[in-house]
Amino acid sequence: MTEDTSEKRAQEAYDALRASLDEMTIKYQESAGALYRVEFEMIGKFIPMKYSIVIDPVKQVILMFVYLPFKVPEDRREDVAVVTSFANSMLADGSFDFDVDDGSVSYRMASSFRESLVGKGLFDRMLTCAFCVVDRLGFRMFVVSRGMMTPDEFAEKD
Repeated sequence: MTEDTSEKRAQEAYDALRASLDEMTIKYQESAGALYRVEFEMIGKFIPMKYSIVIDPVKQVILMFVYLPFKVPEDRREDVAVVTSFANSMLADGSFDFDVDDGSVSYRMASSFRESLVGKGLFDRMLTCAFCVVDRLGFRMFVVSRGMMTPDEFAEKD
């Protein structure tokens, strides 16, 4: 694929992303640079979430990151590592990342658009999936991180 074609396909994906966000009336900030990027915040039923969506024209991939609004205290990191692994085993799309060093938790989804058609529907699905998963499981990870739920209780909820 030529560089021009890669850039054109990335721009088409970016236009579809913005159309999806606009239709959902989500206010976002755009970042200039080599990658196409938008950032925004949403508040779920349980927790606020910070999103960063990147479209990489070279790798032809869409990356969505959702950052959870808490840090896990050192004495609870082992439990959160366990529930992160358990949560990931239940997910068909995306995965949670847990940084044991600083206690941060995030959720990540990716989708390649190499030789694919990308439309607003893809972003609608990605956004809805991430929102539901992070609001439900991310909140439970927070509860575990504060010692109000054990890993066994986390696993029993599903």
